[in-house]
Amino acid sequence: MHKKLVSDSLIVSISTGLAKLTPILLGVFITNKFGGVEYSQFVSFLLLSNLVISVSALGCAPQILSLKHTPDSSVEFIKLTSLCFFIVLCSYAILDLDFKFFQEFFENIPLIYFLFHSLGLGFVYLCAARFNNKFNAIGGAKVWFGFIISSLLAIISAMVGFVDFSEIVPLLSIMSLLVGCGSVLYIVAKDWDSITSVEVSTFTKGMSIYFKNSLFMSIFGFVSVGVFLYSQRLIVSSGVESDSTQFSMFIQLYSVVTFVPTMLGNVVIPRLSNKSVKSWLVYAVYFLMAIIVLMPVNFFYEHVYNVYGISIGVGGYSSMFYFSVLAIVACVNSYSIQQAVAKNKFNYLLLYLFLLVCSLLLMLHIFENVNVNTIIISLATSYIVSAVGLYSLIKVDK
Repeated sequence: MHKKLVSDSLIVSISTGLAKLTPILLGVFITNKFGGVEYSQFVSFLLLSNLVISVSALGCAPQILSLKHTPDSSVEFIKLTSLCFFIVLCSYAILDLDFKFFQEFFENIPLIYFLFHSLGLGFVYLCAARFNNKFNAIGGAKVWFGFIISSLLAIISAMVGFVDFSEIVPLLSIMSLLVGCGSVLYIVAKDWDSITSVEVSTFTKGMSIYFKNSLFMSIFGFVSVGVFLYSQRLIVSSGVESDSTQFSMFIQLYSVVTFVPTMLGNVVIPRLSNKSVKSWLVYAVYFLMAIIVLMPVNFFYEHVYNVYGISIGVGGYSSMFYFSVLAIVACVNSYSIQQAVAKNKFNYLLLYLFLLVCSLLLMLHIFENVNVNTIIISLATSYIVSAVGLYSLIKVDK
């Protein structure tokens, strides 16, 4: 059992890790080709897209992971995918109200491409979750590699043919949508026989439960991503372009460190439901994973800063150190979150969010000046407080 867990974890880690590296490569190209302002806009685009995904796909994916292996499961996948589609459309309608909060970030990016990218990447999440629900890690990896190839094509096309920043994001969004929709159609076609054998009434049953669970996960995802979007807005409002570029770089590095453990939930959550995995082993794997990713970044931080055209300054390494603490805590805490999801303890997640937001606002109130260091320290402190609180709840529940 542990060998299967390790092999599946490696497959998921490699595929999802590469999937997060491709936007970073595109970000490096943008910051060197167009400058820090466009790079910050690109990262803000990814953040807002991830915000929409958090309130849609990440609310449905855990429920797909926990589906029982019955003929009805194919229908349940369609229902959850449809729910994700509906939530993304609702999110797009809300954003289309042209809130001033978002408009100042995305002057060069039409809002329709948020819809395309969110739908495409959201479908990729759900399809990968469906394969992993069937203990088919290779199938899930193929879905992610499809997304990777589409992103690489966007990067190559941007380097060779495009000169305008406003043309890069549309290409990336359309490619993501094609991969996501293609993956959904493939799964539906593969399970068509079992789908057609189910009674029509089954398609409408249980939607209220799915919607309620998705609502809890959506709130969690919205706040989790929202704290970074809010923090970036504070940095951008300070008017220091180097700080904005540096914080955007940290956001992308953070997404790499925490993304793989998040996606390892595709492997861990089904096993947690069956109590076939030891907690200490997963905590150790997540911790080591964060260390492995962060070690080269810390050793070669000067080169990393130079790649993005950022002046290191006096507090360069201290910012990197505080960021590393934040990333490690968030990475290890991913398992506590996955345990809460597997046990349907969504009230634990709401308490976790309460501690996170209150701690962050308190720390921001304590610091008078807004800069990269104060924001990172505030985020790291709030993550430590909320992670300890969630871990205590999980331990007591046992």
